[in-house]
Amino acid sequence: MRRDPYLAGEPYGNHHTGTTIEVSAPAGLNPYTLVVVTDNARSAEGTLDVDDGESSDYEQGAYVHRKFSFDPSKATLVSEDIGTTGKKTEESLKTMANVRVEKVVMIGAPSSWAEKIEALVMEDGAKEAKKVALSWHSADGKKAAWAVVRDPGVAIGRDWKIDFRDLQLVREVVNRTSIQRSSALLSQLDF
Repeated sequence: MRRDPYLAGEPYGNHHTGTTIEVSAPAGLNPYTLVVVTDNARSAEGTLDVDDGESSDYEQGAYVHRKFSFDPSKATLVSEDIGTTGKKTEESLKTMANVRVEKVVMIGAPSSWAEKIEALVMEDGAKEAKKVALSWHSADGKKAAWAVVRDPGVAIGRDWKIDFRDLQLVREVVNRTSIQRSSALLSQLDF
């Protein structure tokens, strides 16, 4: 059963602050859109639970339970597994392997992103990080500034990170290290 988490706090422009990440996807195995609404400190957090919506297989681990968090000090959006494993976990993850995130919308995106045209995406198990298009939109009246990452190419059920920092800085960190696996890359960028 898919749930769209939304924890609202005080109004901030046209959106609410708090630890908010909304998730929307049509029924079935269609792509997801993450809507990240930052608080006054520009951070956000939310969770997603997905199972087949029909059986009680979730009791045996047949579900995806993700935590999404945006850390403004690192300018990164992270997806991490917070589920427990069971007899049907592997089967469930195989079913969800091709279900992707098609778009990430960041409400309350900082003005420092105005000149950015790309972000860096790292997915656990990938051979290398990749650049994806980023479009930033300025605040307009009561509407907050927002940014969109289209088709980051990550699976909804995998660990991944989108890094919004200056890509030159990120490249320098990557070039200084010998990285064999993308999970090592994810940990290297946590500075």
